[in-house]
Amino acid sequence: MNAAEHNELTSLIRALPPLEEALSEGDVDHLMLLPTGRWTARQQGVARRRTSVLDEPALLALATWVDDHPGARLDGTWLFDVIPGVRGLLVTAERCPTPIDDIASPVLMDALKKQITRGENGVILGPVRAPKLELLCWIAQQFIQEQIILISDRPPTAQLGPRVVHLYPPRTPEELARTRRLLRRCDAVLWDEVENSEMLRVALGHPGAKRRWFTMDAATTRAGFEALGRRLEEMAPGDLSSIMLADSRSGKLSHLLRRVGGSWQEVTEEANSMLPALEAHLETRFAVRNRYEEYRSTVEVQEIRFESDDPPHEDEPEDIDIK
Repeated sequence: MNAAEHNELTSLIRALPPLEEALSEGDVDHLMLLPTGRWTARQQGVARRRTSVLDEPALLALATWVDDHPGARLDGTWLFDVIPGVRGLLVTAERCPTPIDDIASPVLMDALKKQITRGENGVILGPVRAPKLELLCWIAQQFIQEQIILISDRPPTAQLGPRVVHLYPPRTPEELARTRRLLRRCDAVLWDEVENSEMLRVALGHPGAKRRWFTMDAATTRAGFEALGRRLEEMAPGDLSSIMLADSRSGKLSHLLRRVGGSWQEVTEEANSMLPALEAHLETRFAVRNRYEEYRSTVEVQEIRFESDDPPHEDEPEDIDIK
């Protein structure tokens, strides 16, 4: 589509205000518009009929235009199509997956792929508009044989294959307990928008768990580091080995940091290093330690204590004959 055609499509959509509003909703990924003006929107994986009725002449104009322009896209995000029916043209709009080149630079994505193949755990910090869920879907495709659980409010638009199971975030203590048990048996866990420390503990799973990646919303890098530090205070930072940052203005992923030993390093050479801000808001809040080693040492101590608590064997007293 050229600029003129894109402007024509935009004008046709603006003539249908309810449709324009639905296209801007982040959790809507599919729309179906009937010739009668009735329409449905798939939101969070569930198709729901909207109560409003679209203007039939304006809808007919949109359907006719889309029929004349196959493969029409709105802002590169929505793909429009028409299906001929008995009563006229049925219009569909499907949200397109974000191209990987629009998420981060090839150099950064190559560095991230190396982090993933090492089985490390990581967090993705960035503003709401950053393609964090899209990046989680890309990470899922890098795992070869693992069974993966993806937890998010928005169902993924990309086709991820049978090894990826999508779940909605737990809302009740019972759901949280079931999710915790399930994740302990899973090879890889991807969690979009971890909201609090309790969810973070569930996402990271058992001590020594690998291939755990989650995202957190942060308006700025500073705010993201502060929130991450607060949520990790109750746990060992050894659970986290990678941090990926999205630019607060563009939303594009811009930095990748990795824990090496007891310190953090920039994986890619960036002019504006994030290490000073990270050290100021994350490392100074708690000491570096390894949660898995602590778990093992605790088990060993318990075994030693069990042995020491076992009372020593004493010979039974001899029978005394009483005459």
